[in-house]
Amino acid sequence: MLAATGLATATLAGCASPGSVRRLEDESRASQARMGELAQATDELRKELAAVRGQLEAARRDLEQAVRDGDVRQREAVETMGKRVATAEKRLDALAGAVRGVEMSVGGLADQLARLEAVSATAGAAAARREARPRPATRAAPPSLAADELFARGMESFKSGELAQAILDFEDFVARNPSHALGGTAQFLIGEAYYNARDYQHATVEYRKAVDLAPKGEKAPEALLKLGLAYRALKRQDRARDAWAQLVQEFPQSEAAQKARVALREVSRGARPGTSGDR
Repeated sequence: MLAATGLATATLAGCASPGSVRRLEDESRASQARMGELAQATDELRKELAAVRGQLEAARRDLEQAVRDGDVRQREAVETMGKRVATAEKRLDALAGAVRGVEMSVGGLADQLARLEAVSATAGAAAARREARPRPATRAAPPSLAADELFARGMESFKSGELAQAILDFEDFVARNPSHALGGTAQFLIGEAYYNARDYQHATVEYRKAVDLAPKGEKAPEALLKLGLAYRALKRQDRARDAWAQLVQEFPQSEAAQKARVALREVSRGARPGTSGDR
């Protein structure tokens, strides 16, 4: 059956550029085409299923008739028809399973397509808003009030679920104000936006940046906790353990460290001998 498609990585990566929007649109069209193919496959399987059901009913009728005749000479025919019935029943079960699998794939693709189209629209709108935004003539850092306003704009986008726009705003904030007191928080929220979009690969990169930018900052413990969770979602148990171990060592009294200890115990219980967490 259809392998699950990794939607998360394509969700927000590079959403500021028109090229990324085009890639999302191409993936959406590809999903539409694949969904059409699967729908056709479902119809063909259903037709074959109906044909096998007809063969099965015919074989059963022949078998019942032979039994009713009670002729010894019909014994061989009865055995042959019994085999036909058993074979048809197995084929029927296999086809029914195939139909269910294709229908599930079609349903999954429909959900994926809806998400792709929604993300594509969000990314396109964010890119358009970024292009329309007035830019200063130089890259000099704006006054503190302008930085606070930019951070507030990012927070507004984040809270309203406009994750692509929130990433743009917070990236802009960090680039313009690398030493600002809210820099670590802004970088952490970039990671949160990717995490909320289930783009765990990009989330790990941004959470690590948040720790590097403000290693003793207010959001550093939570960034390490979420870094481990993102790695766990990627089945990178070894990396998850490293992040949580760093959290427990550097911020032992934090609430995040308490959660990390629980997560470490869960990972240890879930590990099986002879397997690696890095899968």
